[in-house]
Amino acid sequence: MQLELKCKASCSIYSEFTDLILKEQEIKNLKFKPIEKKEEGGSIKGVRIESEFTIPYSPLIQGQEVKICRSHIQAQIQERFYTMIQPILDSFMVQTKCSLIKADKEFVWLNEESITKDLEKKGYKVTKYIVGTQILSTSISDEAHLSFDLFRGYESLPPEDQKEISRVMRWVEKGLKEEDHYDQFICYWIAYNGLYNMVWNHRREDLPREKKETKKQKGEREKFETLIDELFADGNTAEYFVKNLRKGYAQELEKIPRSKNVKNVSNDLIFIQDLVCSIYSVRNCLFHGDLSLEERNEKVKSALPLLKEIVILSLKETLLKGILLPERSMHD
Repeated sequence: MQLELKCKASCSIYSEFTDLILKEQEIKNLKFKPIEKKEEGGSIKGVRIESEFTIPYSPLIQGQEVKICRSHIQAQIQERFYTMIQPILDSFMVQTKCSLIKADKEFVWLNEESITKDLEKKGYKVTKYIVGTQILSTSISDEAHLSFDLFRGYESLPPEDQKEISRVMRWVEKGLKEEDHYDQFICYWIAYNGLYNMVWNHRREDLPREKKETKKQKGEREKFETLIDELFADGNTAEYFVKNLRKGYAQELEKIPRSKNVKNVSNDLIFIQDLVCSIYSVRNCLFHGDLSLEERNEKVKSALPLLKEIVILSLKETLLKGILLPERSMHD
């Protein structure tokens, strides 16, 4: 079943040179309106770009139930809209050599009510749901195509895995909203724990029965190292991730406990494994109260941004690479 969704999308662009964008009046399906935003000491000019269009959408059908993912639809609208306006923005950047401020984004599905009524008249039960909107769109990347690929990765999972991944995303989103660093750390660790246990259990299910029982009692380190091995096996992802960590979180990396001789190790996979082990030791100190309050505060604050980066990247790569799909299973 394929639905034709009528959509409306818009975003506002602010720059001292947005008059150049207003000259693009002949572009099909796009409307341009001059706007102005008041700020302290004056105002800044901008342009609002709007468009209406249709997109195809294939919902998940289980018997007489039609499941429609609102956040997936929003990602598709976003991808289509930015595909339309990206040439304009690229041309603007080349001409002016300056950056743009994008704001006031809106992605709307217009004929939702009529499609729902039509499906219900045909005897279908329509279920609409939202999953990980903040995680799959804003917090991981502003690139529309990436968020769309993440939704496709999510929807390719069996329903029971979608439920588990949704729980992981809810814990990450909860961490993003918390203000207390202890609460943030706990939320992110629960999310990471849920993710690496999902991957571990999938791999264990593919083993012969005798190996399955042996693996059942393995510790946390082997479980999260299994996830790390899967996500960073190609080397490129590990190299890029470690490079950014060392550049953006040098002080935090110095403050959390690390294994000897690993701080400057050239093997990125070993670096990540050791880093997660170090964060796990901070988790143990927090959960079991092994340190003084001052020491615990310092270690949690240092480990927190590193854990956040690891769990969000791991969630993203798990969906993009299809780690939980049956064909990706490892066999010992």
